[in-house]
Amino acid sequence: MNPFALTGFSFLGFYVLLGLAVMWGLRMWIRQLESASAPPAQNMTDPYLIAHLRAGENEALRVATVALLDRGLLVAQGQTLKTKNTKSFGVVQRPIEKAILQHFTSPGEGHEIFKDSGARIACSGYEKVLKEQRMIADAGTYAKRFLPVAIALGVLIAVTWTKINIAFSAGRHNVGFLVMLTIVFAIIALVIWFRRHTARGEAMLADLRSLFSRLKGRAKSLRAGGQTNEAALLAAVFGLSALPAASFPFMEQLYPAKSRDGSGCGASSTDSSSCSSGSSCSGGCGGGGCGG
Repeated sequence: MNPFALTGFSFLGFYVLLGLAVMWGLRMWIRQLESASAPPAQNMTDPYLIAHLRAGENEALRVATVALLDRGLLVAQGQTLKTKNTKSFGVVQRPIEKAILQHFTSPGEGHEIFKDSGARIACSGYEKVLKEQRMIADAGTYAKRFLPVAIALGVLIAVTWTKINIAFSAGRHNVGFLVMLTIVFAIIALVIWFRRHTARGEAMLADLRSLFSRLKGRAKSLRAGGQTNEAALLAAVFGLSALPAASFPFMEQLYPAKSRDGSGCGASSTDSSSCSSGSSCSGGCGGGGCGG
């Protein structure tokens, strides 16, 4: 049957199925592109690198701050943080930890670290590693995604244009819902295009969640004190909300939203991480008359 002979809700139903199929194909095409010729695997043992991969620069700084508090190198009084003493600097080795301790030699609120130039420079090293390992997108990644996105949008726009011309030639002008659906799928395609994570990065995060699932299962047994890096790893992989509030009470005052929501959304270098799911082609696909 010629799909352009369909009218009203019948054609809208066809268009929704077509749009979903095109979005799925777009995701698979991009995933295949980004999975090919992958560089050697990165040894993901640094919790701050993992946190940066999952949710960006600010999340790495949050996890590092909590880890320093857990180890007693930072002291919290409500929302105010302060480096315990000058001896703290001799205990840490990672640049991100040194930058945080340096910033809080003078008392300040936790969120101030996000604007600290030294901390941002320390985090830039993580971003460089992740881009080199093709786990987060760079300019080259976005350029490679252009062709699949352009073809996907071209297919949907061509179908929409053809149907609108048929409807107008038949004297029907109720094409509003069809145009709205086209815009919705175009937005989804753009979200897929500008996703921060690559297919390789998504696979790494899935592997990490599987690897540390047992640690998450016994999270309530974790105790503060910094004797191990389990708390930092748990927060890095699953978000700050995975840490038990009873053992880490300072989190609720420092990062109340993060301690309740471990998704890490909004935690990129501009605090707006790509938490959107590029594969989410559902929602907003309603129906109505479209030229017939």
